[in-house]
Amino acid sequence: RQRQGSGPPVIPLPDAPMRCLPNTAWSLWLAAALAPQLAVATRVSTAADVAVRATRHEPARGRPEELAEQSPPGELQERAAGSLLEDRGSLLAHLSLSKALGSTQLDDALKGLVLDKDDPPAWVTNTTVATLAFVVGFNRQEKLKAAIIAGTAFIGVFAGTITSSVITTCDPDLVPKDFKQKATLSNVAQDISTPHGRLWTTFLVSAAIMLLVSMYPFQIYRCWAPWVTRDVNPFVHPSMQWRQERWFRTVWAVLPNMGFILTGAIPSLSGVQGYELVLTGVHNVCAPLSMLFCVLMETVQLHFGENAFLYFFSDEAANDIYGPLTNMQRIRAATVICAWTAGVIFVGVQAYLAFCKNERYWLALVSYYGEVCGLILAFAMPALASLEYLVGQEDGTVFEEVKRLIVHANPGR
Repeated sequence: RQRQGSGPPVIPLPDAPMRCLPNTAWSLWLAAALAPQLAVATRVSTAADVAVRATRHEPARGRPEELAEQSPPGELQERAAGSLLEDRGSLLAHLSLSKALGSTQLDDALKGLVLDKDDPPAWVTNTTVATLAFVVGFNRQEKLKAAIIAGTAFIGVFAGTITSSVITTCDPDLVPKDFKQKATLSNVAQDISTPHGRLWTTFLVSAAIMLLVSMYPFQIYRCWAPWVTRDVNPFVHPSMQWRQERWFRTVWAVLPNMGFILTGAIPSLSGVQGYELVLTGVHNVCAPLSMLFCVLMETVQLHFGENAFLYFFSDEAANDIYGPLTNMQRIRAATVICAWTAGVIFVGVQAYLAFCKNERYWLALVSYYGEVCGLILAFAMPALASLEYLVGQEDGTVFEEVKRLIVHANPGR
């Protein structure tokens, strides 16, 4: 039943159960009950239309005797007369955001974005400010999520190698009999029924899945300097770059992590034959190619995207967007070089073992630690980029960053 006073209207319900009404009677009752609410909604929609037309200096539609009833309430009239909204959707969105965030927050934010002028740019409306603030805040959250995931993935991979490394170094009796000839981490941890095998498989697969979900190449890395301009990409965000760069980053995010998932899920067993050789073949292809692609894309990011190697010993601006190199960029460049070194050692020893019979345990250890170091460094590079973001993340509020964006878009105002 309709209640008196403020609050949403309540549709009156029949005293008897609904099932006692015939279909025709029920339809007539429902139409009569909803008629007042539909009339209210129609008047609100008409009032919004009048308010929008007032901001556009357009005449209101309807008969003269209806225009008085179409006038919006006082608050709606005041907001409509003082804003630069372009359509009814913008007006309703502004009212919804004002109600959600507080009646004065958006207006106060807009006043702060006037940029010391009498009037803001024509495109700077309350809805524009709220939309930009949401985009900036969402971008910050996505970067933070990717940074945390990348750091967690590195810790997991590093922890997964500890048990196998201790067994390989301190207790050689527990390694497989063909370790001297294969000399890989996968060979040591091939049996998931052992503690080191289960730990390594769990950590590697979990880390790869987390990195795949985070899409970290789009979040924690800088845009490629030769392809970025503030005129085209005012947010300077990789997801807003040209299609070519986005394609490279998509492959970077998906391909190596899918390879690591297959590497952890498909073991490289000893003494296999028949169809079991397929498992070994898939594992032996996915493991090195995934590591290679990770290090290769990190090299492209640092050399082509950030000019880290060309300006490694220089304090000059490496590009017009980001300025001089940071210490963390130099650490990442040194890490990439170490990763390439570990990979070359691992591949070199593996090439020797493929053609020659090996009886020296220390040589197998060289190959093993070459792979372990290369794998850890491959996961360490996104973790270092994440650490750089976590340490130097934005210190201002979202609205302050929106103000900087508007200042850049309107340098003459």
